[in-house]
Amino acid sequence: MGLRPRDACMYLGHNYVLLGQEADYFLQKGLTLIKKHSPKDTRKIYMTLLDMASNFRNFADYKKAVEYAQNGFDFFKNNSDFPEPAFHIECAFFRAYLGFFYNELEDYRQAEKELREAKKMLPTDHHHAALANIHLGYTLLFTGRYKEAEAVLQDAYQNYQKFYEKDCVHIGWIQGLMGLNDGFLGNFKRAHYHLEEGHRIFKNHFGATHAETARHIQYKGIVAFLEGNFEEAAQLLTKSLEMLGNHPKAELSKKYLQRMMG
Repeated sequence: MGLRPRDACMYLGHNYVLLGQEADYFLQKGLTLIKKHSPKDTRKIYMTLLDMASNFRNFADYKKAVEYAQNGFDFFKNNSDFPEPAFHIECAFFRAYLGFFYNELEDYRQAEKELREAKKMLPTDHHHAALANIHLGYTLLFTGRYKEAEAVLQDAYQNYQKFYEKDCVHIGWIQGLMGLNDGFLGNFKRAHYHLEEGHRIFKNHFGATHAETARHIQYKGIVAFLEGNFEEAAQLLTKSLEMLGNHPKAELSKKYLQRMMG
């Protein structure tokens, strides 16, 4: 027996999300078929809702991302028959993603609340704890708490190295954040190393012109600015701005370019 259409749609959608490609058609089709043919398969329903949230995030509709992630979380809580401790681990997983999406909305207070709740529910060596730490590190970095961010991101980095291959996209993501954070701490040699590695991984995973790759170029531009290399900073920030276009995260590139213009 081959792969059922509902599962094929769900898996295709999931993989397109991971690659940062449009996945809405497959996810919508998969969810419709799952609800019709296997409505008791609650895990597939709530994981598809979470993939739909991630797809909205990939295309910068952060409010929809939060909405769909919350819908998936509510569905899980109301329909899951998971025993303990699996129930709490899945709850923590949803909270980590909610924290992620609130970060993108720049609602850092709500993001931190979700992420710290997620961490309370998990063993420190669980891979979901590493996921929560990536997003908490982002929260701390973008609210200026660089020393705390350094410790949290380092912990996430070490844990991801235990669970995944070295060029895993999450490791590239952590390295981008570690590099930017190191720049704010004045550790420029280490910043350049992490940013180059993160950029390499993202370019290989998403492609050279993808918005996710552009954000790594943006971080490299900010670190060049912090280091006083204004010509390089202007080149990198301009390049990221051209790649991001009307993406909301282009505003950060504009902010640093404006600072250089006085």
